Amino acid sequence: MSKGYFYLALLMLSLFALDALSRLNINVDIDSKPFLLGDSTTGVFPLLSNESRDLIQKTLTNLAAPENNSEPNAQPGMSLAEQAKQTGELTTVFAQDKKLKLKAVVQSSSSAYALLEIAQIKGGASKLKRFNQGANIEGYTLNIISSTKVELRKNAQLITLIMYQSTKQ
Repeated sequence: MSKGYFYLALLMLSLFALDALSRLNINVDIDSKPFLLGDSTTGVFPLLSNESRDLIQKTLTNLAAPENNSEPNAQPGMSLAEQAKQTGELTTVFAQDKKLKLKAVVQSSSSAYALLEIAQIKGGASKLKRFNQGANIEGYTLNIISSTKVELRKNAQLITLIMYQSTKQ
């Protein structure tokens, strides 16, 4: 009887193996075009009016063309004249081709220094630099006021660089 079960199990295993192999064997016809329906017909689309076609063409041309709104020798970010007019409390100061932001002020009993992020306007590269009291930053003299404020002075121009805008109105 055990021989009968053995042969029956062997027959069943053989049938399972043949079934699995036949399922894995996939024949692909070279002329078949996947993702296309065999009965599909070509649809007729309405033609655009000349006005619509011209409007689409004009829109695509405007999107593809680079904008030349800036003057050829203009300073990116702010012009030098606009930079000279910067005053008051600001979170960002433009100095020549750089953008300055106050990131931290570290004060101890013996010294104080400010960490400023200096970003290149053209390239976008930025770095964090440490400046001591009285340091020269792009022509401005640094004066540390508090843990969130520093003063930048250049001749008669006085800018208070703050870490963040106050929520008080």
